[in-house]
Amino acid sequence: MIADSITIDDMNVEVSPIPTPAVKRTDAKEQQITFPHKLYEMLEYACDSEFNSACSWSADGSAFAISNRNVMMEELVPMFFRQIKFRSFVSCVCEHIMMFHRTCT
Repeated sequence: MIADSITIDDMNVEVSPIPTPAVKRTDAKEQQITFPHKLYEMLEYACDSEFNSACSWSADGSAFAISNRNVMMEELVPMFFRQIKFRSFVSCVCEHIMMFHRTCT
């Protein structure tokens, strides 16, 4: 099986507590959460839920791996993002996170 491993160097992102995806955000300030924050929230949520087999942090926390792209894109990503295609999701990661590297293992 091919897993995508995404490395994030020097991210330096401050994050707020992770919201439950079922809760709709209504506060205007919360509506403006940046892509790196949403990505972090999604990965943290995935690690603590049934989606931990779809994507997870690396052991040292400097990268994340996508183990099941279909489950991640069909069930997990829509909870946090509007992108519905993997290619669009990866493009957003590349655009918003410096020092991004995609590797296939």
